[in-house]
Amino acid sequence: MKNQLLKLAILVFTLFATQAFSTIYIPTPLADQIEDSYGVVRGIYKGKDYKKNSTGEIITEASFSLQETSGLKPGDIINKNNFKVTFPGGIWQGINHKYSGSPEFKDNEDVVLLIHRGPNGFHLLNFGLGKYSVVKKDNEYVLQSSIFPKNSKISGIRLKDFQKIVSSKFGHPLSQNKGDKFVYTPSRVKDQKKFSRSPASIDDTGSEDEIPSRNRTMFWLMLILSGLGTLSYRLFNRKG
Repeated sequence: MKNQLLKLAILVFTLFATQAFSTIYIPTPLADQIEDSYGVVRGIYKGKDYKKNSTGEIITEASFSLQETSGLKPGDIINKNNFKVTFPGGIWQGINHKYSGSPEFKDNEDVVLLIHRGPNGFHLLNFGLGKYSVVKKDNEYVLQSSIFPKNSKISGIRLKDFQKIVSSKFGHPLSQNKGDKFVYTPSRVKDQKKFSRSPASIDDTGSEDEIPSRNRTMFWLMLILSGLGTLSYRLFNRKG
């Protein structure tokens, strides 16, 4: 009898662990979602991994090669070719912790993601609702949602219109990658004097300022101490 109850308990636990957790979405307009987001990124999907976060929850960690960003700070991007965004669910020890409505990605898919920053890094805002595919339709690019594909306030929005919404929120639209940094150059600068000042360590000719005497003194002191340390090490080895 005890064995039968144990087997039943294991079966119920397995069914519960492998079931798809339902997610209820509210059709929130894309403009309102951007207002609640930390930033917006556009990138190419490269792959995913499964892991446990700091609270023991199973999450999926998706990797993207960034093309454009808006709202992010310079320190937010460690590797533009491996930018990671997480969302709940995933496969762990053979058990599929699946949520209905979780985002699906295709290899090398061009996507726009609305993201938030949390204790475990960046995650999708509003789960699957924060993922949009960039597709070409009638010779122009539009953002397509798999959650509400027929809602005109969420899906089918032209990329150029989306850029205006992003710019209104963050001060500039999605900016293209230039080298290892993401730079947006505005068409006009309201206060040229504010932006024309050179850094304090560089003069008007572009050369570095003279090193202050205090810094020079510290430099020579460190050099002398380093030399004495090396000399003492050699004398000690000779005596030994």
